[in-house]
Amino acid sequence: MQVLTIFWAMSQAREALVERMKMEIKKREESPKAMGEDLLSRLLNDEESRLPNEVVIDFVLFLVHAGHHTSARALAFVVKHLTENPEALLKLREEHDAIAKSRNGGRLTWEDYKSMKFTRWVINETLRLDVGANMVVREAMENVPVDGYVIPKGTCVILLIDAVHKERDNYESPLAFNPWRWQSDDLQVMNL
Repeated sequence: MQVLTIFWAMSQAREALVERMKMEIKKREESPKAMGEDLLSRLLNDEESRLPNEVVIDFVLFLVHAGHHTSARALAFVVKHLTENPEALLKLREEHDAIAKSRNGGRLTWEDYKSMKFTRWVINETLRLDVGANMVVREAMENVPVDGYVIPKGTCVILLIDAVHKERDNYESPLAFNPWRWQSDDLQVMNL
């Protein structure tokens, strides 16, 4: 009798997804009419830099997995912070209501989205406080001089994003949810 583990179950689910993706790729390669405007079609239609099917499958599965967890987590923290900060929620509602009123029930445009300054501040502040990936690990590919020291080639370098985002030298009251901090000219460089 085989012992079921979470890892085994995950491996089985991944294998099933890979098989489904292989069938979908085969269908699209055999019938150009099956190609659409989605990500998979774009990856398969890129004649100049067409990736092997295995890489395409890994890429799509990675995006689905990463996007699912990070988007859900970010939205949960936006709700948490706005619930705990009624003033920010009110300001956000005022911004959205003004835009909705100007649209007269019509669809939002990219220009409408770009005009949502306070919304961007809320998103920036949420991501600053509750980043999806707490650290990034890289290997130094060459000797790297930093403040009079040298990080030798081959050294594993760990950047603790969470620590940078909560550094008092970078942010006043770094543990507080304060979307208004993003109106500062110093932070506008980061507010693309």
